[in-house]
Amino acid sequence: MSASSTDEKAVDIKVASGEIYDPDLINRIETTASLLGIELNIDEVNFVASRINVRPWQEAVQLLKEAYEYHEEDINIDYDALMRIKRLSEGPEGSPDVPQEEFEFEALFEAVIVSDWSPYAEVRAATSFINDDHMPAETIRMYIVGLCYANVGAIVGTFFGNRYPAISLGFLSLQLIIYPTGKFLEYILPDWGFKWGGKRYSLNPGPWSFKEQMLATQMMSAVDGPPFSFTVITLQRATQFFNESWASNYGYMFLLSVSASFTGYGIAGLLRGLLVYPVRCMWYGVLPLLSMNRSLATQEVAKENVHGWTLSRYRFLLIFVLVSFCYYWFPEFVFQALSYFNWTTWISPNNVTLAAVTGVFSGLGFNPISTFDWSVITGAGMVNPFYTTYTAYIGQLLGFICIVAIYFSKSFYTQYLPINDPGVFDNTGAPYNISRILTPQGTFDAEGYTNYSPAFLSAGNLITFGANFAIFTASIVYAILHYRKPIQASMKSMWISFRSSNKARKLYNDPFTRNLQVHPEVPEWWFILTLCVSLAMFIIMVKVFPDTDTPVWTVFFGIAVNLVFIIPFGLLYATTNVFLEVGVLVQVFLGYMIPHNANAMMIGQCVANNFWEQAQNYITNQKQTHYARIPSRALFRVQYTGTLVTIFTTLAILSWEFTGIKDYCDPLQPQKFSCATARSSFASNVLWGTLGPRIYLNGIYTALKWSFLIGCFLPVPFYFLQRKWPDTWRRWNVLVLLSGFATWAPSNLYYTTGNFYIGALFNWYIRKYYLGWWRKYNYILYAALNTGVAWAQIIVFFATSYNHIVGINWWGNWVFTGGVNATGADYNSIPLEAPPAVGYFGPAPGHFPSA
Repeated sequence: MSASSTDEKAVDIKVASGEIYDPDLINRIETTASLLGIELNIDEVNFVASRINVRPWQEAVQLLKEAYEYHEEDINIDYDALMRIKRLSEGPEGSPDVPQEEFEFEALFEAVIVSDWSPYAEVRAATSFINDDHMPAETIRMYIVGLCYANVGAIVGTFFGNRYPAISLGFLSLQLIIYPTGKFLEYILPDWGFKWGGKRYSLNPGPWSFKEQMLATQMMSAVDGPPFSFTVITLQRATQFFNESWASNYGYMFLLSVSASFTGYGIAGLLRGLLVYPVRCMWYGVLPLLSMNRSLATQEVAKENVHGWTLSRYRFLLIFVLVSFCYYWFPEFVFQALSYFNWTTWISPNNVTLAAVTGVFSGLGFNPISTFDWSVITGAGMVNPFYTTYTAYIGQLLGFICIVAIYFSKSFYTQYLPINDPGVFDNTGAPYNISRILTPQGTFDAEGYTNYSPAFLSAGNLITFGANFAIFTASIVYAILHYRKPIQASMKSMWISFRSSNKARKLYNDPFTRNLQVHPEVPEWWFILTLCVSLAMFIIMVKVFPDTDTPVWTVFFGIAVNLVFIIPFGLLYATTNVFLEVGVLVQVFLGYMIPHNANAMMIGQCVANNFWEQAQNYITNQKQTHYARIPSRALFRVQYTGTLVTIFTTLAILSWEFTGIKDYCDPLQPQKFSCATARSSFASNVLWGTLGPRIYLNGIYTALKWSFLIGCFLPVPFYFLQRKWPDTWRRWNVLVLLSGFATWAPSNLYYTTGNFYIGALFNWYIRKYYLGWWRKYNYILYAALNTGVAWAQIIVFFATSYNHIVGINWWGNWVFTGGVNATGADYNSIPLEAPPAVGYFGPAPGHFPSA
């Protein structure tokens, strides 16, 4: 921010109290901020002015000393900023060339930023330094709006959940209509109410507030996409998969869905001291939602010029929602080659090698310009820190090299299969026919297996499984090396919270926690009760429905595995925005412990996946309300209510789809209700459940077991490199690297290359050179573009696909469908080699891998 025109600014710089600060102080704050590379708008400069003299400089130095000790290994603080905090924490002796008065002012300024707001530019961009405890939050009209749109989101998400590509409005999109709905109720509802416990509850407590907007959004976020129990029910009911009639029982579906969802909520509340309260747990993914809600529900006090842009956040949001909505029609309907821009295969459509390496569908997508479709790019690079984006992308490129090496060296019989298909194949290269190895009762048929075929994986699928195995052991070693201090601190906090939740919160001294201390915390026993009731419902389910063929201990095993990994995975997600799951590991373990039992495998995996999915859902919502300074008990009631109500909606829609949509889950279903996610999960259950890891990992794919050992050692060299050269290596996270390595089958570089460019543009270049613009508009732009796409997807579907309108018949809509690459859309892409003359590949009959 420029320091010119001081006299004009003196009139504008005011706080809520109306106080006007000394123009010389304002000028000095702006100059200091500019020298330190911290951009502040008019209101923020005024905030610093109001706080800069509330403490002596010696206290500021002590605060900075504590901040340096806390953030010393924090990869999300710029190294230069960390070194500046270290220098200031050493007192005047650490800055011998800086005059005493200048040092004192700089220390006071830095203390305000670090202690009274946030040391992270990302958090400052999405949050406010002002809190109003009298702002309405948990109101009657908030419940009306929240429940209404939570059910809308559940209907859309469930209806399109088994379509490929799936369509979901998401809470970012629904926020846009929550705001005008809230404003509408503000104008039409009377101020009727009642008193309870000394507090008045009114239908219309005044203007629709930011906190009401946030809580209504939280109610919807509980149903942001179908839970994994949705996939399990699809697998069990669909005739194309396990075709089990008992799975259509509403009691079974309800018990499975409720218990799987609320078990995660129970554990999430107990992890507040580890994953919510600590400042280092930023949770990048919540920041766009906060920014969008703030843009909708709060007014900008002053019009400011940021690098030539004067649009308010609200107008900026609406403009780019409209732009995104209109543009989506081009890659989706008018010029579909913009979406599938596999131009390399257009040059030589029948070149199998070229299609395998650069193809969009079952190929590896190695293409520097692969798409112009925002629904493919998604813009995660605008949210993730750039080090996460480039580290994961490098990991995926390393995976690409390994896949190419395996495929073209003809290892593991991969030359007879598509290079990057997520499915399971037999020894002729056809999709694996599960019915041939099942008895009429749905159990494993050893004789049928002997007369049929082993199961085979594509090269891409092998790398995906291997990387996932390495992640599990690497995460434990990584946590021991890097997370010792935060884990110790959180254990102390958890112990105190069992005695008093409010006392535990006092261990944290950031401004958000200080503001919330006036509100009572959710007691630990509420979450323990949630956990116990959910477990009881699981036990009732497997006992009342014996066809699940699932022992009770399976439930406890799935939870136990999560408890081991929830800390390293949770801390990784909180600090890098990389989401990892334990589902594959649970499948392997259960495959050994309950061999040839796909139902028990699915139930156990449902427990494991839903446990972590719902736990992180509630943890991130706790962090959002923490940033928004909303009472935690309000979130508890809102989240639980929204989840329970929408479970009924989800199950009703899913049940109707099975009877109301013709050829539901068929790969060639006209409206694309092919159940692609369930199909991928089915392949995994065949692999680890029906066949079992004893056959898999002791046979053709024995080498996969080495991935566990490799994962143990990978974090160690990175750790010592980070100790030796922190400036260069501190942001190279081996778990993020492995997560990129695992991003294959069915994903490929087609989905991530554009996102890498977006991350480089916004979260590196613009953030570095145009920080003011980035702070004001980056998260809003991300939210706007994804909101426009979400609404356009719904309109385009009902206007075109639902009515069997496939697009305009011209070159731009069929060029990408020709040649061997396009056949991958039906899982039949041409492999490198045809099976040998004997008609099969792999072990000869009678020599198949066995348990």
